[in-house]
Amino acid sequence: MSTKALQDRIIYKGALISAFLIPLKLSLVYIISLPTLLYWIYLRRSKFRKTISEYPTILITPLILWVLASFLSAPFGIHPLGSITHLTRLCLGLINIWFFFEICKTYGVNKLLIALLSGQAIAAIHTVIAPLITPLITPLIDPNLNQIFLGAVTESGQLALTLILACGFSFYIFFSEPEPEIPGHLSIFSILNLSLFCFLSFFGPTLSIIPLIILAILIIISLSFTVRYIYREYIHSKTYFAYLLCVVAPLLGAALIINLKRGPWFGVCIAGLLFLAKYYKKLVFPAFLAVLLAVITIAPVKDRLVESYDDFFIAGGRNIMWQIGAELSAKYPLGIGYRNSKILQKFDPTIPPMHTHFHNNLLNILVETGWLGLLLFLWWIFGLVRVGFKNELPFPQSFLLFTLTLSLISWQTAGLVEYNFGDSEVVFIVYILLGAMGALLVTNSTKQEAG
Repeated sequence: MSTKALQDRIIYKGALISAFLIPLKLSLVYIISLPTLLYWIYLRRSKFRKTISEYPTILITPLILWVLASFLSAPFGIHPLGSITHLTRLCLGLINIWFFFEICKTYGVNKLLIALLSGQAIAAIHTVIAPLITPLITPLIDPNLNQIFLGAVTESGQLALTLILACGFSFYIFFSEPEPEIPGHLSIFSILNLSLFCFLSFFGPTLSIIPLIILAILIIISLSFTVRYIYREYIHSKTYFAYLLCVVAPLLGAALIINLKRGPWFGVCIAGLLFLAKYYKKLVFPAFLAVLLAVITIAPVKDRLVESYDDFFIAGGRNIMWQIGAELSAKYPLGIGYRNSKILQKFDPTIPPMHTHFHNNLLNILVETGWLGLLLFLWWIFGLVRVGFKNELPFPQSFLLFTLTLSLISWQTAGLVEYNFGDSEVVFIVYILLGAMGALLVTNSTKQEAG
């Protein structure tokens, strides 16, 4: 193996491992990704400008302008030095977009996305079984070990992106086959596994030993048949369609439901309905009814939604935080400075100390970076949506690009009631999706020029 081939292999493996670890532990991601990124920059130092110029401007230019505007407005806010420090870190993080862009352009998007979704599936397994095992192991282990995995808020923020990605990406793999044909039993196993995972987590801890054993046997039987079909498919076509559809998607869907976070629920539902409206219009109404049925029949989900009104107006809740945000946006039209939302508690002591933002992406952007910052941010988001909805890529590449766009729509829809733009574990996934989108657009453009 040549030196260059070895160097490229190290960078590629580093990217895959980083993607796999994002849903599990951010500190581990940095241990792998930071040296890999620096090594990549060093090796590409003479061609780095070319990589930047190749990336589609519509995906990145408004975001860069937003960062520049945030730098310019920082001196007019509070704690300017802190804002500038955080913005500098953000700039270093944005390099990951070009890094993943080159990885996807060189090696394709499949393995990188599979690595990401596999890591998310492992995190989801923990979420599904935690209600069962936590009471058993808590007396035996250090309580700090319970913090190994991400919390429900962050995981749900990631799931708003990755659940839509898992569903759409699985069908992209399927449509990439020369003669695609969906076995009906795969859809059955997907729905069955989702139902069993949810039932295990919600009701498993309250079941007596006999019903719990029966439930465990049903799960083992279902997964055994699922693994059998996954193996047969992989031997036959070397693809991961059945794995993504029957294992990853049900696990991610179950984790999203179990975490009881309403913003990501709403984001995924909106993105899912948009997906069906474009490709399977006849399923829009049945899908809506299925969601409604789930809300009515799953007691924890119904209770969580019923509590929404009270939670909004609770002392120190979103109502008071959004009122404070509106007042600050009027007082500081240029913004209070990036990452300065932690001053919330100074205006209302009932706001919990852990709430250091306004629980709304747009409001947080407005308060911190001003009206110009908000307009640039909206320009960026609408630009991403426009690319996905008006793309002219050939099928199935257009299908994957639309899926990536829907993932970002789900992310921002969830961000109407939470600040997931400021969650590093979530934004890291966004970097990967932006890299993949850029690679799809550039690869198609290159093929057209060659043709």
